[in-house]
Amino acid sequence: MKKGLLNYATIISITILIILNGTTSIYAYNILENNDKTLDILVINSYDSKNEWENHVLTGFEEKLKQIKPQDLDLNIDLEYLDIRKRNDKDYLNSFKELLNKKYQYKDIDVIFAVDDEAFEFVKSEVLNPDSIMYHKQILFTGINGNVELTDEHKKYITGILQSNTDELFNLILYLHPNIDTINVIIDEFTYSNMVKERIESSKYLFFRPVKINFIQSNYIEDIQNKLKKIDDKNQAIILTGTFMYKNDNSHVMLKDVVNDIKDITKNPIYTNNYAYVFNGVIGGVVAVGEYQGSYVAKEIINILEGNKEEYGILPKPSGVFMFDYKQIYKYNIDTLKIPKDSTILNKPKYKLLLPKSIKITIFIVFILLISIGIYVVYKFIAERKKSTRNKQLYEKAKEREKLKTDFIVNMSHELRTPLNVILSTSKVTELKINNNDYDNKYLLEKLEQINKNSNRLLKLVNNLIDITKFELGSYELKLENLNIVEVVENIVLASVDYSTCKYIDLIFDTEEEEIITAIDEDKIERVILNLLSNAIKFTQKGGSIYVYIKRVKDEVFISVEDNGIGIPKDKINEIFNRFYQVSDTLKKHEEGSGIGLCIVEEIVNLHGGKINVYSEVNKGTKFEIILPIYTVEKNFKNLQIKDIQQIVKLEMSDVDTKEN
Repeated sequence: MKKGLLNYATIISITILIILNGTTSIYAYNILENNDKTLDILVINSYDSKNEWENHVLTGFEEKLKQIKPQDLDLNIDLEYLDIRKRNDKDYLNSFKELLNKKYQYKDIDVIFAVDDEAFEFVKSEVLNPDSIMYHKQILFTGINGNVELTDEHKKYITGILQSNTDELFNLILYLHPNIDTINVIIDEFTYSNMVKERIESSKYLFFRPVKINFIQSNYIEDIQNKLKKIDDKNQAIILTGTFMYKNDNSHVMLKDVVNDIKDITKNPIYTNNYAYVFNGVIGGVVAVGEYQGSYVAKEIINILEGNKEEYGILPKPSGVFMFDYKQIYKYNIDTLKIPKDSTILNKPKYKLLLPKSIKITIFIVFILLISIGIYVVYKFIAERKKSTRNKQLYEKAKEREKLKTDFIVNMSHELRTPLNVILSTSKVTELKINNNDYDNKYLLEKLEQINKNSNRLLKLVNNLIDITKFELGSYELKLENLNIVEVVENIVLASVDYSTCKYIDLIFDTEEEEIITAIDEDKIERVILNLLSNAIKFTQKGGSIYVYIKRVKDEVFISVEDNGIGIPKDKINEIFNRFYQVSDTLKKHEEGSGIGLCIVEEIVNLHGGKINVYSEVNKGTKFEIILPIYTVEKNFKNLQIKDIQQIVKLEMSDVDTKEN
């Protein structure tokens, strides 16, 4: 019984082996276990994380893989750097192999992606090694510059892409620069560059005309610069590839800095077969686009998963792309008509054309002529319309000025007639009383007070008209004194309290500093403050408040007069300082006025070298803010006249006082 079972098991085992041997490269067609839903990929990079071309490859690889993978398949990508710039000897490679074997001994790696020559050679040596984690793993490679020789056994597991032929780049340079007789190839001393060197030497017969090839080779940018200094610049070009370090600390030189360091030495045109250099100041070249190659490797991995692996190890995929930098083309005066039609042009503005300079200049001249003709025609077409529009505008402005004058005359007539009528009627009544001996001292004093108030109103109006005339003639003068402006303003505010109190309005004064000495015309500043207070009292309802505040900010003094009255419409704020302007009929009905007080306020503030700002909101209030510079004068005017501040306040508040009485 046991013997029969043994024979049965033997038959089954033999059958399985026959099936397995009859399937070509079974590992290549099924790189995942039956129940494994995660694709584990190990990426081995020849250099370090700062190498730009390899980073472009990995970007294209990861983005494409995520885009085309089956939805139920998870990705796990591990990245290891061989970093051959530091070491590339046998002991170092053995230690790197041991590191990988220990690190990934318990991880089932499905695919290994080798980026660049050194990584590929390392992986290739391990794929048939039973003691390696890479044994019989599916290997994909890109960025290989030398010839890849694969045995039939290798082809079961290795697939990849070679770089483009070097003869394309040389023929491109010779075609674009007919006078070039020497091409300097700048390379480092790593495997990649040595393979490039071998390729160039072996492909010279493909160049369409003879040219001298001079290799400038070193791992250090300082050596490259020193060698370039010894070379004649005439009729030469440069091919730049590889990466470089600084001697002092072996740190990596950024590609842009490599290009700039070379440009500091020579004015020769610089080309490249390195995709990353195209973005860092070279003219361009025939390059292997990192994203394209990475993307192609990703598609091949999916092909392998689906059982569509290529028969041969080297994929027949051309990788050379013509790429040029738009700015560098014109910097080196390259004939744009010679640039291949399928080229990729970098840094080209949308509105710019890729044409020879001579054609561009011709197009520009023709364009300017057409534009000039068009502008002339349009100008002639609209000239008459503008003329008629201007005449219409002048007519409308003239009408507006005429209306302002008419309104002013009507308003002034009213302003003059009202106090005159009061004075005449009061005088007449008083005269009758005196003739009839029907009066007493109190009665006479009351009537005289009415006459005085209205006389002050007339005097204020006449003073304003005189001052407006002086401003127009430029004869208005300031008599500057070095005074404490805080005290000047405070005295005026305190003297005005009675006029606010009669309307049940709180008038408050506050200051941050008790003394601010500056040059002012005391009479003029008093007049400015009184005018603002007069307006605030007139246009603030009973029970409201007026707040006068002074502060110093650096070399300026700020004086604000703020009320919570009826406010000014936003569209009228810019008009209130115009001569003879009044805000609206509504305000005219509310309070009388000539419309010239604020104009005088602004003129006085301007003469002091200051400015006045207005902030207002309808039904919420208005704030006038005066800003004056703080300075002193050597020639200090001394006002020896004795002032009656109450009389000054009474004069400027005459319209308020008259209204309330």
